[in-house]
Amino acid sequence: MPLDETIQQRLTAAFEAGRPLDLLNSFKGVPVRYKAVIQQIEPEAVTILVAQREAVCLELEREVVVLGEGGDEALRAEASDVKLEQGRARLTGIRYADSRLGNRLMVRVEPKAPMAVRLNLAGQSVTGRVVNLSMGGLAVQLAAPPDVPLKVGATVPLAFDLPSGPVQLAGLVRSVRPEGGGRRLGIAFPQDAHVSAIVSYVLQRRVEILGELDQAYQARLGRAAI
Repeated sequence: MPLDETIQQRLTAAFEAGRPLDLLNSFKGVPVRYKAVIQQIEPEAVTILVAQREAVCLELEREVVVLGEGGDEALRAEASDVKLEQGRARLTGIRYADSRLGNRLMVRVEPKAPMAVRLNLAGQSVTGRVVNLSMGGLAVQLAAPPDVPLKVGATVPLAFDLPSGPVQLAGLVRSVRPEGGGRRLGIAFPQDAHVSAIVSYVLQRRVEILGELDQAYQARLGRAAI
């Protein structure tokens, strides 16, 4: 699909001025922000050059956000033809981003090892898996739909174990959606629930994940050289 005329004018202006694009990806829940230089603009795509380390994000996630400058709106695109060793990729499907962009800026970390969470749903004890964890809440995967109804807005007591010890609190169900034959829940922590164990875990896991990003880059670069 051809680029929107206004978007094309904006990208052309950046290209002619030599102004880099501000890109945003997510790796295991952690936002990764970096710069890219426009190499070529085609009717339906834009070729960019990025630092090799960040190019691995385009290979792993594919969807990328182009952050706006000044009054410019953010854009979304899909990365294709990623050449990791050259730090080059093509962006297609470029369109305006929606209102969910703010969610990508929050640090949500995927646990390094499977992490179980125990929930009390209307008096029924249910065990799920923590998909990701942030200072403001967590996403939980239930392998099968529970026998009790799940309602957005319900308060759910929950417990899980961090390396520093067990955590127990009550969360508010923000979302419920089918996934993989079960259910995925988005649960928010109370605003006053600044549990130091959660804060410490998220910050430490963020550092580990950025290290894992480097490892993923080195592994893929090695395979590309074979």
